[in-house]
Amino acid sequence: MNQIVSRIKFLFIPFLPIAVLAISTYSFLFWLICVRLKILNLRDDIGSPMVLMLVFVLALLLPRFKRFSNTSPALMSSLFMAWGAMVAPCIPIQSYIKAVTAKLIVLDHVSQFNDYPPDYYYQLKNFYIDKQFTRFKTTVKVSGKRHDYLAINIFAVTPLFDNSGAAGIANTEKSGIAWLGAEYPAVIDNKSPQPEKDEQYRAAIEEGKLNLQNKNLYDFKYLVRLEPAESENYIAAVRSKDSLNDAQPVIFLPTDISLDDVRKDKLFSVFLAFGLGSLVFLIALIITPKK
Repeated sequence: MNQIVSRIKFLFIPFLPIAVLAISTYSFLFWLICVRLKILNLRDDIGSPMVLMLVFVLALLLPRFKRFSNTSPALMSSLFMAWGAMVAPCIPIQSYIKAVTAKLIVLDHVSQFNDYPPDYYYQLKNFYIDKQFTRFKTTVKVSGKRHDYLAINIFAVTPLFDNSGAAGIANTEKSGIAWLGAEYPAVIDNKSPQPEKDEQYRAAIEEGKLNLQNKNLYDFKYLVRLEPAESENYIAAVRSKDSLNDAQPVIFLPTDISLDDVRKDKLFSVFLAFGLGSLVFLIALIITPKK
C-alpha cells in the first residue's frame, strides 16, 4: 500500500501539472502557427504533438522516474502511458481551437462570400438551392477482416445561388457561388456473386440519390466551410463536369447543432481524452510490479 501511495505522490501527481503545461504549450503553438499566422494548415495532425509531448516527458518526467527509489524497468515502461495521455487530447484540441476562435459570418447573400476573409462558420439569410444541378462522386473501399464488405460513400454537391434568377441564367454550370455537400454511406456484401453485387451497388447509388431528392436542404442553422484537405471527394464531385472553371470550389456542410453546443462537445472531447489517458497511466503505475 505504501508503495502505491509513493508512486501516486512522486510520479502521478507531478505528472498532472507537467501534462497541463505541455498541452497548454501545444495549444498556444497550434493557435499561433495555424490560426493566427496561418503558416500551416494542420488537420488531425498527430506527428507534432507526439514530438512535443516526448520532449516534455524526457525533460521533466524521465528524471523524476529515475530518481524514484522503487523504479524498475517495468515501471519505466509506464512512461509510454504518460506520453500517450499527453498526446491524446491534442487531436480534439485542434478542432476545439478552430471552433472557439472562428466567427459566425452572417451573409445576406451567398455571393458575399468573397467579401470576407475565409472562416469556418457561415449563416445565410437569402439563398437558393437547385437540386437539378447536383453532382456526385462515389468511392468504394473494401472493409472487414476478410474483405467481407464494400463500403460505399456517395458524395453529393448542390450549387448555392443568390436566388432562383441566378440559377436560371445561361451557363448555369458555372453560376454556383458555393456548394452544399452531403454524404450517403452504404455497405454491400463483397462475398456475393458479381451480378448480385452489381445490383446491390446500383441500388445503393439510387438510394443515395433518392435520399438527396427527399431531403430538405434548407433545414439547417448554419454552414461549416470545409478546408480543401477535408473536401477532396466533394471537390471531385464538383469537377466532374468539364464546364467548371479552375477556381477552387467552396464546399459547405449544413448543421442543425448550435455553435455553442459544437464548442462544448469539442471541449468535452479534450477533457475526456486527457481523463481517460491519465486514468490508464494511473492504473499502470498501480499494477506494475516492483521488479
